[in-house]
Amino acid sequence: MSLLNTSMHDLNSILWRARVRFSLLLVILIWLFGSDTYAPSTAMFHAADKPNSALSWYYRAPHHISFAQLNEQSLRHLAANDVAGAQLHLALQLIDDTAYKSARVYWQRALMQANQSVTDDVWRRLANVLVEHKQWHSLSALQQHNKLTDRARWHWRFVQGFDVDNRAQDYAQELGFNLSLESAQADVCPYNILLLGDSLKAMNRLDELKQRYEQHPLPQSGLICLSTPYYVADELNCGIDERNFSRCDWRALASQSERFPKGFDFIVMMTRSGLANVQSGVMQLSTQAKYHTFVHELMHFAGFIDEYQAPIEQQDYCQQQGRIFANLYVGDNPPQAWVKSPYCANGRGYKPAAYTSVMEHSEVAVSPQYKRLWQAQLGEPEQLLYFNDLFYALSGDNAWQNYRKTDGVEQNASMAAMW
Repeated sequence: MSLLNTSMHDLNSILWRARVRFSLLLVILIWLFGSDTYAPSTAMFHAADKPNSALSWYYRAPHHISFAQLNEQSLRHLAANDVAGAQLHLALQLIDDTAYKSARVYWQRALMQANQSVTDDVWRRLANVLVEHKQWHSLSALQQHNKLTDRARWHWRFVQGFDVDNRAQDYAQELGFNLSLESAQADVCPYNILLLGDSLKAMNRLDELKQRYEQHPLPQSGLICLSTPYYVADELNCGIDERNFSRCDWRALASQSERFPKGFDFIVMMTRSGLANVQSGVMQLSTQAKYHTFVHELMHFAGFIDEYQAPIEQQDYCQQQGRIFANLYVGDNPPQAWVKSPYCANGRGYKPAAYTSVMEHSEVAVSPQYKRLWQAQLGEPEQLLYFNDLFYALSGDNAWQNYRKTDGVEQNASMAAMW
């Protein structure tokens, strides 16, 4: 009987220990498979390299899944099941691979997952990456959903040519241009040109032209200075006219003489399209303009005229007598060595040389002879037309008549002594 009792006691002890072990195992299994409080390492171990299990682990422990650590296959599997975080991270990978159209499909789908929270950091990263890759159309879509960072928003508006406020000034300076026209300062050169543009592309192109000009200034060093580019957005309502020339509406700016900085003689306005041209000290050209076109137009500032046949509305010059432009004499007694110019249809026009010059084909380099003529023209500032002449004609504001005067003296009057 004693032996039987001992055996029953041992059996109960064994059964009790078995029940305890089973209960512990059950608790562990419930913790692993029936709760969302998994250890991050456990969740990531199962999801990182196993696309088929990534989704189930995401649903069990969504906060423990790091999308940045998942491989592309796992991301694609989650993205296909409308997991917004995976869609965004997959889009980032695709953008880095320049697969922009495919990326757009995924981040647009993420925008539609309103019931899923994605951290703002990821959206900011997407916006900044799109800026780096110059995906402006995509930025427009993000702007509509208020997903752009301030920097990305400013950049996008610069690209589109939209107006910005003073909060964008620091970022504009990082990009190499300025916003505040009132703060523009002329340089120490006898002639100063204010550079204006209506888009980021215009700002970049103006900076390229400025740098190239400063490497080899014409007609000589220290004579003409170009300002830092200034962004004016769509304030001037630029477009093209019936002859495909670039044209801007200067009336609004001409009516604000108090806003305009002192010390400038000419304006270069760069816009999106149209043929280059000069009107009374204002050059208008497009972002497609070549450097040689820019130089050709600069010479118009100094009183040079084109050396091909003029349109009918300009043929009136050919009825006059004498040195009409720097490179056009009309009459019967031209300067020595001057030759017939095609400018005048009546055959009364003469130009300085028989060879093809930069004023006939802008691709031609400026010859030494034309450099000397250019210098001579700039030595007679009273003979030139300036931007304030145009602004006065547009606005009737007497302030423009006195714009270039200091104590009643023309600011370039001392130029004549240089030659």
